Formats: sequence, C-alpha cells, structure tokens
Amino acid sequence: MLAGEIAGQHDAEADDHSVFGYLEKLLGPRKPKLSSTEREELVLAFRQAAVRLGLTVQRQRRPDDRQWRVNELVLQGGARRGHAHALADAFQRTERAIGLPDPSDTADCVRFCRAAAERVLNTPRLKMILENDQTGWHAALYARLRRGDPLGESRIGPALAAELEAYATRPVSATRRRPELVLRGLDLCLHVPPGEPVAIDDGDRELVMHGGDLVIRTPWPPAIRWRSGETSWRAVGDWLGAPDICAAFGAESGRFLGTAAPGERLEISPGSIVLVSRRGFDVDGEPADAILGGVRIAWVSVEQCEASLSFPGAPSAIIAPRPERRISLGPYVARDAEGVVLLGASTVATVNVPGEAGARLVAQLWLRHPALPPTGMRVEATLDDDGLAQIPVGKLLPQSGPAGRLQAVLTLPGEERALVAASAWYWPGLERFDGCRFHGPAPANLLETACRGIHRSPEGIAIAGDGDRPEVLIALGTGTLRFTAPGVYVALERPGLPPESAAPLPAGTTITLGGNLAWTLKVTCDNPNAVLEVGRQADTQAFARTSVRRISFGSLLGVLDEGDGEC
Repeated sequence: MLAGEIAGQHDAEADDHSVFGYLEKLLGPRKPKLSSTEREELVLAFRQAAVRLGLTVQRQRRPDDRQWRVNELVLQGGARRGHAHALADAFQRTERAIGLPDPSDTADCVRFCRAAAERVLNTPRLKMILENDQTGWHAALYARLRRGDPLGESRIGPALAAELEAYATRPVSATRRRPELVLRGLDLCLHVPPGEPVAIDDGDRELVMHGGDLVIRTPWPPAIRWRSGETSWRAVGDWLGAPDICAAFGAESGRFLGTAAPGERLEISPGSIVLVSRRGFDVDGEPADAILGGVRIAWVSVEQCEASLSFPGAPSAIIAPRPERRISLGPYVARDAEGVVLLGASTVATVNVPGEAGARLVAQLWLRHPALPPTGMRVEATLDDDGLAQIPVGKLLPQSGPAGRLQAVLTLPGEERALVAASAWYWPGLERFDGCRFHGPAPANLLETACRGIHRSPEGIAIAGDGDRPEVLIALGTGTLRFTAPGVYVALERPGLPPESAAPLPAGTTITLGGNLAWTLKVTCDNPNAVLEVGRQADTQAFARTSVRRISFGSLLGVLDEGDGEC
C-alpha cells in the first residue's frame, strides 16, 4: 500500500524524508511521529518481509548513503510516474546501444536495467531503483511496450507509454542503434545493426557498412571510430589499444561485459566468459592461449568464486560474480550456428535468488512449453540458506510433441508474479547430438519441406551438408534452427547479407584481394584437433572450442605484406 502510494506521486516529496509522513498517516493518530530508532526498526522489518516475499531489496548499505532507509521503502514502489521521461530517455539510449531485452529472461532484463542506470542523468533515485532491480521488471515492462504486448496493471506503464509515443515522432536517425564489439567464436567483430550506412575507420582504412559483422583485422587496430551520415566520429572499444587490459565477453552470447585492468575489480553476471587481450596474461596461474594475429584468449567460469588475472610486471585484476537472481537451464544438448541453445531430456533448472543470510524461500517453478497444457506445470522449489536450488525438470516434461521455447518462472506458491525467469529451446525426448545426428523423436511441428540438409533415420534426424554449403536448417512451427554439417567448408561472407548468401569456395580457389576489405573468409570445421594455417601463422587451437573461424580480408592483407604476396 505504501509502495503503491509512493510510486504514484508526481511531486518530489517522495524523494526525501517526508516519505515517513505517508507511514505516519497510515499508522493513524495513535502514532503521530516516528522517532529515528522506530524508523530504523520499521524499515528493517519491512526489508525482512520483502525478502520473505521474494521482493527486490538493496544489495548493500553504502556507508555514505544517508537515504538508505527511504531508499529501501521507495525501492518497493519502483519508478514513479514523475520518472517516466527520464526512464524513457535512459531506456531508449540503452536500446540503441545493446538492443531490446527478452522480457521472459530475467538476466537479460537485469543487464538492461544496469546498463540504463549508467545513462540516467540528474535523477539519483531512479538510478538507485534500476541498479537494484533484481527482477528486471522495469526493462521487461519497456520491452513489452516496444513489442506491443499486454502490459498488465502498473502505475508507471501509461506514463511510460505516453513518453514512448512522443519518441516515435522523432526522426529515424535519432533512434539509430550504434555499432558494438562482439565475440563470434574466437573472432572479435564489430556488429553494425541494419539501417542507414555507417562509416567505420580503423586507422588504416575507412569502410562503409549497411549492417552485419565486420571481423576486426589482426593485429587489432589501436582504435575504431564510426559515424552515421554527417555526424561527428564516435569511438568504440577504447580498450583495443591498451596492452594490459582484458576484455570480457559472454561465452554463449558473445556480448561485451566489461574490461579488467591491473589492480581493478570487475563484477559480472555469473556464468562462463571469454577473456581476450593483445598481450599475454594468466588466469588463476594458467596462461592464456595464443591464436592467430597474436591475440591471447582464455575461458573462465565465474559462478561462485572470483578469478584472478595477472599481467607481467603489473598488479592482478579480479573478476567476481555479481550476486543476482538467475535460472540456469542446462546442460544443453546442442547449440546452433547462431548460438541458440537446445535443451533435451536431461534438463536441470538451477535457481539462485540471493537474499538475506539464512532466509529460506519456499517457491514454485512454473514451466510453460507448447508440449504442456496451456496452464503449464508447477514444481515445488525450496531454496537453501544461500538461495540455491537444483530441480531436474527434463523427466517432468513430455518426451514427445512439438519443440519450442521452454519458459521457467520462479513464483511464490499459487502466484504468477515472477521472482526470476529464463527461457530456452526444448526438444521433447532429445537425448543427445553427436554432430551428425539428433538422437530422439522428431518434433511434432517439424516442417520437413522447409528443412535443408536433413533426413530421418531409425535413431533420429541425421544431418549432412548440401554440396559446398554446410548450413543445415531445421524448420519448426515456431522458428528455424541452423546447424553446421560435419566436414570442412570455406565460404566468402559479405557483411549485411544473411548467412545463407555466403558464397562457397571449393578447394583450389584463388581470391584476389581488392577494395572489399570488409569481406570475410568463413572456415567451418568439425574437427577440434585441426590446425588452421594462414601464411606463416599456424593456430593449433583454432577449432578446439568453436567450429567456425572468420578471417577478415584486412588480416589477410597484413599476412600478404609479411610474405611473398600469397597465402
């Protein structure tokens, strides 16, 4: 009741200690004035009740935060209607930078909220709310608004919708999403969203792209700039030229997570990450691998423990998992060429809801999938003192039927309010994928006429390349999965064009490097022990962790300069 009243205020009074006036009004005439001690006790009791209900609380009390008690109360109300303009501005700029979040994925929405908090200007209370939004509720609301989905009941929803309608009347160029560095397998790329042409300057040459991935040449340039139209140049990846900095990327998503420099600490969402640098470094005493172009790379799992990065002659850096809510669905049976994870019969849901020490939470895991009844299925989940629970769900789900998105939502018993949520593709009855065959029943929604490179067998669905093309399409009623057939394939990719447009290059093909330096050679190989040789350079780990490598024409030009003009 209090949180709702605070959330609905337009005036600034809800942003100072007069918030306790609302409490005194609710308590009635018997308690007209609350002492400082009573305020503290009341807020602590409020916080403990919020934890038991799985609600968002502040992660920690900062010594310099004089507004801690008020923040704890205001946090439950979320952003107020008066915050709508600032919230819309921060979310719009965040969307241009990293794209729209998946409203069914708590981790994605929390990441979006934290990124938006860094873009909030002159509104510290809103910044605090977004930083502590452990459910990603504000980002999910924004994503549903942008997609035109039903909103449900919320005080700020209509005000935020009105602000977005005002944004929609602005010129298209004002809402353009900017390029960002991503990691595709082992290759660093600049992803340019589709739209108006963008000029890219890597210090040696200037390229124009309409969209797609530009593989960064090696050795990396010290800086990359971009601009759209006649706007001023903007920098991206200012860490590229620094010798003692590691950049962290999500192992599955390829998204940029941040940088770790000597003597610094980087907090990231728990999970598997990839670290890349232009100089050698160690992770917990193990040296990073060297790949083509002198790039150093290492894979790290940051779940419960910190990882230490050491650089020659410099202080160590620390990468630590940020305590946050999440549902991890796995282990995955396969992952397609675009990074889509496919789950099967052995799926386990690992739930983590950090709260107060010793505060056990009794909840339910709500599962929804096309092969389940419309109401889904609920499974009891009791989280331990650390807020953890592991729930085998694969055997609870149907072992036959249509494939589709599995949504896992943690709720309080009998409620629909999400404490944390995640989603992934689930193929009913799928036992394993050996690189050549999916072992398990064919999904009921398999559209065989729209598939490519597959055929049925007694053990399941087998895949095979189509001539010089390795792409295999598995068309389902709700989407298409892309996989790579066994073998070695080389193709020519042009940024901005769909993957299937890559031109296959048979063995013995000669290519003349002209002015198309944004083009890329795509090498696909399913042998993890294969060695990739480019000129005088050999990469013995090229396919150890990925089946696809991309080599930019800019990198090839550098190899030609070092050699005899051929490679």
